[in-house]
Amino acid sequence: MFSKPTLITVLLLFVLVVALSCVEACGAASIGYTRAHAKQHCKYLGISAPTWVADTDDQKRLQKYVKRTWKRIRHPQWQGLGAKAWLPLCWHEGWPRSQKATMLRVITRESGGNPTCVGGTGGMYYGLFQIYRGHSPNSDLLNPNTNINIALEQYHARGWIPWSQTAY
Repeated sequence: MFSKPTLITVLLLFVLVVALSCVEACGAASIGYTRAHAKQHCKYLGISAPTWVADTDDQKRLQKYVKRTWKRIRHPQWQGLGAKAWLPLCWHEGWPRSQKATMLRVITRESGGNPTCVGGTGGMYYGLFQIYRGHSPNSDLLNPNTNINIALEQYHARGWIPWSQTAY
């Protein structure tokens, strides 16, 4: 039979081979995931994906493209566009497309699309959806991503009731 040191060596080699094959498989899945992510960002932005996105195997180039499109989604030039500028971020965060008209109406009426809007008596409502500070006391409600996510949580919990004065 095998001596103890030989058995340990064989087991370690086996673990190494399995680990390397997992890294290879994850790398292949990762390029597919990154490619899909890049295409999804283009969809959110309402643009066509560059042809090279479908053809490349260059993971770093795809990741750079995803970061660049994420920057456009996360920090749109909202002045002049108002609420519409925030649609890509809303889609990215999971808002139902069926709620587009109401969502645009609420953002327009609540903040005019200004992510740094503070309103209400005593400045208790913050951001795009004018989230009440009492609902999320420890959150940065002036961060558009945070504001949109908290609004989505409230929408899932209560529908448009928190915005009943502006949604209809």
